[in-house]
Amino acid sequence: MAQGDRVMIVDGSGVISSTDSMVLAFQPRRDPQGEMVWDRTGTIASVQRVGGVKARSTGTIAGPAIRVRKEEVVTEEYTAGFGGQDLLELYPVFLDTYQQIGWFPSGNMRIVMGNTDLDRKE
Repeated sequence: MAQGDRVMIVDGSGVISSTDSMVLAFQPRRDPQGEMVWDRTGTIASVQRVGGVKARSTGTIAGPAIRVRKEEVVTEEYTAGFGGQDLLELYPVFLDTYQQIGWFPSGNMRIVMGNTDLDRKE
């Protein structure tokens, strides 16, 4: 997935999501200066839940992914991996209906159109 790709938000069940389903959206935690909060290595962001969006909502990937700890995102019971931290990538998606950015794991997105800006010739 890349910036500019058009995506549909899905519930991650592996089947076509019903529009009655809601998908949890996240946003990065920010410090008082508005910068993202990172771990001490500067590689893993911290996120917070901000609410749900209707499944099958569409949008455009608006920037690069961030890595977060899986336990901050997974909603079902989670057991940490034996070998260390499990990480997920969250992508910022500018949602057409909501007109704002929500951050979603790749498992909750399906590409519906590649970045057409890359295909245009100047």
